[in-house]
Amino acid sequence: MASPSLTQLLADNGVPAVVDTYLKRKPWFLTTVKQFANYFESKGEVGTLFASAVPELTDKGDVVADIKQAWRAAESLVERGMKR
Repeated sequence: MASPSLTQLLADNGVPAVVDTYLKRKPWFLTTVKQFANYFESKGEVGTLFASAVPELTDKGDVVADIKQAWRAAESLVERGMKR
């Protein structure tokens, strides 16, 4: 089974499209699941390095939680791919 695109992975985890747009912009430039999984060292960094820098995510704990879930899913996909 092929890995989903980053856009699809985010959508599957309930993350709004605006987040995908931001992830593809400066300073992140994240366009693949592998890049998303490897950019952050922990789910806490998703909040501190990304969510805190995006004005639309202020007071949106539910969206931040969905982004963290998507990050865990991305990390899992990448780890499974490395075990093959």
